Amino acid sequence: MGLHGLDKDVPPNAAKAKEMLDEIGGKWWNVYIGGPEASFTWQPEHVRAYQQQGIHHFLLCWVGRQAKEVSRLTVAQGRTDGDAACQRVKDFGLAAPGTPVCLDVELGTFEAAPSASLDYAGPDSRTRQAAGRPRGRHRTTPP
Repeated sequence: MGLHGLDKDVPPNAAKAKEMLDEIGGKWWNVYIGGPEASFTWQPEHVRAYQQQGIHHFLLCWVGRQAKEVSRLTVAQGRTDGDAACQRVKDFGLAAPGTPVCLDVELGTFEAAPSASLDYAGPDSRTRQAAGRPRGRHRTTPP
């Protein structure tokens, strides 16, 4: 059994976020901390406002390179983006060891370039692990 949480690209206000979690018996919010393909980047003040409402568990998500940038799905870019994700976690004040950080690579990217996607994701993951960030897994289930 997993812990339920919520994922919204643009964060609702903190009171509404708490209400939404309570409705589903949820424990965490997915937080898009940035990345080259992020359509919206949460800010540290969003997280602080959620914490003031009693939300203390977050799944941090770095939006990685996607299909339109297949040429950038490389080992070197994976390391660079992994370093950037770790720095962003520190910027959020969530640098406690063990805080997971997910790399968001969409299915369409993997289907367009499976080998390159793995070349990119492997070093990103190892970079984050070396910085004390376990790999996170985020699965979106359609409604």
